[in-house]
Amino acid sequence: MRQRRRVVSGSLALLAAVTVIAASCSTGTGAGQPPRTSPPGGSGSAVVQPVAGQPVAGVKWEWDHVDLYRPYLEGFGGGVTFFELVWCDVEPQQGQRDWSAVDRVVADAGRLGFQMALKIRVGSCWATGQRLSERGRQAKTASLLPSDLDAYRGFVAAVVSRYQPRGVERYAVENEVNAPVFWGSTAADYDHLVRVAAAVIHAADPEAVVLDGGISSTGSGAGLAAWLLDQGKADDAVAAYRRYYARRLESGRSQMPDVHTPAELQAALDGPGRRSLEFLDATFRLARDHVIDAYQLHFYERWDNVPGLLTWLRSRLPDGMPVQAWEVGLFWPGGPGDEAELAGETAKVTALLLAGGVRPVIWLPAIADVAGKGDELRWGLFDTAGQPRPAAGTFHQLAAEATGSTTSALPDGALQGIALARDGRTSMTIWSDKGTRLAGAPPPGARASSLAGKALAWGPDGLRIDANPVVVEMSGPLETALGLIR
Repeated sequence: MRQRRRVVSGSLALLAAVTVIAASCSTGTGAGQPPRTSPPGGSGSAVVQPVAGQPVAGVKWEWDHVDLYRPYLEGFGGGVTFFELVWCDVEPQQGQRDWSAVDRVVADAGRLGFQMALKIRVGSCWATGQRLSERGRQAKTASLLPSDLDAYRGFVAAVVSRYQPRGVERYAVENEVNAPVFWGSTAADYDHLVRVAAAVIHAADPEAVVLDGGISSTGSGAGLAAWLLDQGKADDAVAAYRRYYARRLESGRSQMPDVHTPAELQAALDGPGRRSLEFLDATFRLARDHVIDAYQLHFYERWDNVPGLLTWLRSRLPDGMPVQAWEVGLFWPGGPGDEAELAGETAKVTALLLAGGVRPVIWLPAIADVAGKGDELRWGLFDTAGQPRPAAGTFHQLAAEATGSTTSALPDGALQGIALARDGRTSMTIWSDKGTRLAGAPPPGARASSLAGKALAWGPDGLRIDANPVVVEMSGPLETALGLIR
């Protein structure tokens, strides 16, 4: 059953898993968003209740190579994916629309059990006065404000009327507009376009969920650092910035410069970070005005940035504004030491987002380089030979466990992770960077295993927990499982 669009105001407790960043930096109910309740046992963590019919995760794959992933996708058990629908591609000549490519991918997603979400982009063509802005080797064009907004309204209405009956209920307006390769105009023009599109979408389908275009992962790092600076937490801001961009800086592939002092950070934000901050402000304004129904998150950084990122977002978004992660992955030039490390990082990122109430979490890419000829900068669930990695199994298992489960972050402490309760059993995916131990022998019927499914020794002396995620399964409700780690 489709979830009616709604945004509920009210104060929501931040999750205890949203830990202090840099020692002192320290959701909500909405369209398709799980409600939160008071935690069991009085812990500070919020409990997220499941919403029937709403997938918690998904995958973005290359449509031209779908057969590579078909067995994995068919076994995923349902999820969400998205497609970039560009007006100038559908209607390259005014009045001559060809929906065949979009029709095909919407139908294919449905056959694989996935719900389709659409990113509606303008592009550059007759609709924008032929002002072209090439997007590098992908030969796409940056979007611009249409010359005729009434024509744009008609196109958006046609999109919704065509694809709402085919199960589409999520629509994003544009994509990563803080990047000039995607949006060739100003933040004010973007704000205007979203307001126009949202009004049309809601009029055509009152139950539709409208999202912003999504700020790039790198743009969010600038927003987080600026937020800390604005609070007078200069040293924390520098530490958060360097943590956020660590892998990009180490590899020499960062769009943002390295900084070591608050003055250098301010210069970076005033320089290459300025555009991202402008578009973030526009997006948060759209959220405050309830033009959009949910915030679209893109995240590709190291897992330990998730808590601070969610704290920042919740501080800027209205109470109850859902967060949907349409693009989640790992930007990791050079990659991890082994596949088990990659699976562990996948588990940590996914677990913390789900524990933070983010729904859905869509992994991108399924595969980074189908031809296997380039550097793998963003690591896929599949390797370059088209074979599923252990990370693919880890992501699927977490998605399956979270579906229909009551979810809780762990009480603030030495352990991090997620607890998922369903049908009288609770599964916890947990880890500790500092190292700790679950005290005592396991409760009757409890077991512990690695992400790969290998049984772990758990005797009278307890269970050792380190930086490698461990899965603990046991009978009983959520409160009983959380009692093990309090």
